[in-house]
Amino acid sequence: MKFADFLRSFSNFLSRNKLFLFFILLYLSFVTYFLIGISVIDPDFGWSLRAGEIIMQKGVPKTDPFTYTMPGFPYVDHSWLFSYFIALTYPVFSGKFLSLLLAFCVYVAVFIAVSRLNDDSELAHADLSPVYEKWLHPMVISVIAFFLIYFSIRAQIVSWIFFSILNLLLFRKDNYSRYKYFLPIIFLIWANLHGGYSLGIAVLGYFVFFRLIINKKGSWKDILVLVVCVLTTLLTPYGLSGWREVASSVFDSRLRWTIAEWLPSLTFFDVSMIFYVSMSSFMVFMKRKNIAKIQLFLFWVLFTMALTSRRNMPYFMLYSLPLTISAINKFYLDVTVNPGARDRFRIAFNFIRGLSIALLLIEMFSTYWKVYFLKPFVTERSGFYPAEAVNYLKDKNISGEIFSNYGWGGYLIWKLPEKKVFIDGRMPSWKFTPKDPDKETESAYSDYLAIESGELDFNSVADKYNIDYVLWPVEKRTFLSKVEDRLKSIAIFNTEKNNFSFLGYLNEKGWKLIYSDLTAQIYIRL
Repeated sequence: MKFADFLRSFSNFLSRNKLFLFFILLYLSFVTYFLIGISVIDPDFGWSLRAGEIIMQKGVPKTDPFTYTMPGFPYVDHSWLFSYFIALTYPVFSGKFLSLLLAFCVYVAVFIAVSRLNDDSELAHADLSPVYEKWLHPMVISVIAFFLIYFSIRAQIVSWIFFSILNLLLFRKDNYSRYKYFLPIIFLIWANLHGGYSLGIAVLGYFVFFRLIINKKGSWKDILVLVVCVLTTLLTPYGLSGWREVASSVFDSRLRWTIAEWLPSLTFFDVSMIFYVSMSSFMVFMKRKNIAKIQLFLFWVLFTMALTSRRNMPYFMLYSLPLTISAINKFYLDVTVNPGARDRFRIAFNFIRGLSIALLLIEMFSTYWKVYFLKPFVTERSGFYPAEAVNYLKDKNISGEIFSNYGWGGYLIWKLPEKKVFIDGRMPSWKFTPKDPDKETESAYSDYLAIESGELDFNSVADKYNIDYVLWPVEKRTFLSKVEDRLKSIAIFNTEKNNFSFLGYLNEKGWKLIYSDLTAQIYIRL
């Protein structure tokens, strides 16, 4: 069979079996999201749960309750209300209810994003008249596939919904003029659920000033709405300190190269991301003259932000999704003047749709494989977290403090609440001047990095904080780490190789190994 005949047959199959494909997309992907939610433990889940319990019992804490390195730091939990909700529901339903709820939130965020399309005429290229068939658009499918990577029980998913709602109010025709006075209410709720409200304020500010300066359509009422929205973000338990915490994260360049979710997207390979970003950027560029400038400029700003930091990629996709679909439709209307071209377009489009479905199925299979079989994935079952080592420490009823890996901080706060930690996922940007430098540090994360690299003598740190135990991952030499070391050894990179081993340091300085398994080792100071 010729390839053209295969494409035509495949196109006809997709057209005849849309309901079946809709079932695959909506049902199987939703089940996958749910299984991820109940299996994958986000590194920040533990401290979020414990923070919620503290809020329920004592109210919102003003200083850090979890660490012995920075107990006087003016603690800000942007997602305090989400933490409270976790503490309220988790003891009753474990992670099942939260997983179902957040999986539903993903689909709501995507649905709201697609709702920015003005009418069904912008889907003429896809022949999608029934409402459910909108979920079969290849761009929608690829977004659903990509979001699987980011999914777990985490507050950021709530921000995806609010970001989509904001874009719907700002960029769909007539919505802003009708509903702009509801924006302060949206930001009031958003600011108490997750720190993503800062991006929302930035987008609203861009929208208002673009209308005023470029489009000459704005008025003092728009400025007033913006100011009131900013003020409502201060109506949290932390007030202005919330924005201080946002600024410390945004302007801390160190995060871009040391924290996984802040790394550039170029360091992260995912087929569904490459597929979507390539299609979106190409089609929007091709049809840039048909897109309103206020939306086009923001597209490229968010595109740049997404490439420079992984955590911004979901926001870019939610914003760009309707623009991409609309651009494809404009392309369809331009090239299908004659009937022959229309038929070829439909065959090509159904092929792309089939490709996106294949990517979704691959992503789902890959997710199952990672969750249930792959060792480095973030579950207790896979051995990512030191479950057995923590049980050992509990049984010993140890005294003295514990020093552990950065990625395990939230888990220890959850599973070993009687002990405080050196560092956890909240702290990379924390910096302050402590009242007693002999008992606290200016930056626990800076000290942690210095200890890891050997620049700071760990024994002196152990003396300062009364650290008697070290809980540390077993050092594993993977293929990728060997390749990285090989590249660093090439002279043209001019990279100084640091062969420091923290476990080697402990052995050299007389720390005694008292426990070991496939995941973690425990050392005691003699």
